[in-house]
Amino acid sequence: MAEAVQRPVAEWGHLLAYLPQLKRRIERRRPRVLLLPPPHLGTGNEINPREALGEYATQQARAVQEVRQEAKLFVTDYLKSTGRSELLPLVDRG
Repeated sequence: MAEAVQRPVAEWGHLLAYLPQLKRRIERRRPRVLLLPPPHLGTGNEINPREALGEYATQQARAVQEVRQEAKLFVTDYLKSTGRSELLPLVDRG
């Protein structure tokens, strides 16, 4: 017997996340039952932003401050162009 959906929004989000892959599998037109893995967050889903920025800067052979400033300008321009200027104080905080 099927289990009742307890969190419909989460279930739909999970389904939508897999939709491109599901579509490709369905298009193969082979009889299959597709079981989706349960969504979960583990320690592998976490990163330290300072460490990630440092690694990225190293890969680009650039200074961390240079990369940070470039990202800050990009985010600032994006927020202004999309009419979300109320979020600019959050950029300055970082």
